[in-house]
Amino acid sequence: MSLRIERISVRNLGPLSSFDEGLADLNLFYGLNESGKTYLVEFLISTLFKKVDYWKALRVLNCQGRVVLRTSDGKTIELVYSRGRKKPQGLGDILSKDGPSVNLPLLKTLIVRAGDVRIGHDGISKDLLKDVFFQRNFYTEVYKNIPSTVQKATIEPDGTIRIDKRGSQQKDRITEELKRIDALIEELQRTYDRAKLRELEIKRQALEGEIAEQIKAKRHRAYILSEEIKGIEKQLDGLPDETLIERIQRDIDEFLSLKRQLQEKTNQLKSFAPALQELNKVQEALEVQKRARAYRAWCLSREVLKLKNELQKTPSDILQELQVNYSKLRDLEP
Repeated sequence: MSLRIERISVRNLGPLSSFDEGLADLNLFYGLNESGKTYLVEFLISTLFKKVDYWKALRVLNCQGRVVLRTSDGKTIELVYSRGRKKPQGLGDILSKDGPSVNLPLLKTLIVRAGDVRIGHDGISKDLLKDVFFQRNFYTEVYKNIPSTVQKATIEPDGTIRIDKRGSQQKDRITEELKRIDALIEELQRTYDRAKLRELEIKRQALEGEIAEQIKAKRHRAYILSEEIKGIEKQLDGLPDETLIERIQRDIDEFLSLKRQLQEKTNQLKSFAPALQELNKVQEALEVQKRARAYRAWCLSREVLKLKNELQKTPSDILQELQVNYSKLRDLEP
């Protein structure tokens, strides 16, 4: 039977006044420091397990809440937590209904807190293996079957077993049995080491696979680049030869030189613009003066003609005076 957490509901959980959320198969809780994440983990541990000695408490809980579990066959199981109230069942009791009871050290692996993945405080030890693989009733049954003579045996500091002679044969048999158990435990430890080696071997194979994929990707990229290079080389083959390129380059240089000269001439013309404007003004004034002088001459010629006509009608003395005035007028002409 498999289980998953369907809902967490709790009140007065540290900084969280209330928390009630339905969960998916994978959930991520994040937040600032002291925002309630550790409190939530402590609540889960205290609600799911009857015995929490394997986890050293990081927070003191003063809350009430429940955790709803859903089994693989669709049933729901509700575990309730209230400080000071004894829990009727825990996760170990639920899992043991469909098979052998699950030991507390193995239950610890169901929650990893603060990155601590150790099963025991001192790693995989003999005592831990005994605790994991042997149930408590095993020791009770064994103790009941030990004769009273053997039960009264004592162990000296150097490891020597002191026993009544009547139980010496049984002592030898039990000693051999203990040796066999120790050998089994050592075999378990070696198997654990082999499991670690196998895990490392799997990681090595995974890394080798990734390296192989990288090599394939590099080869594919190299092939693509080689094809691109071939295409560029074909384009280069279609370009003009060096002689034509040199001629084009000379034409470009000549064009740039002429462009610079044109720019220089344009700048010179721009510098002559004020003088040309002044010249135009002088030419316009000269033209005005010419027209004024022509008009003045026309006016004088009219005046002279008029005087000539009057002269024919004027006596000699007046004519002489007019002659003098005419001479003066002639002197005034430009």
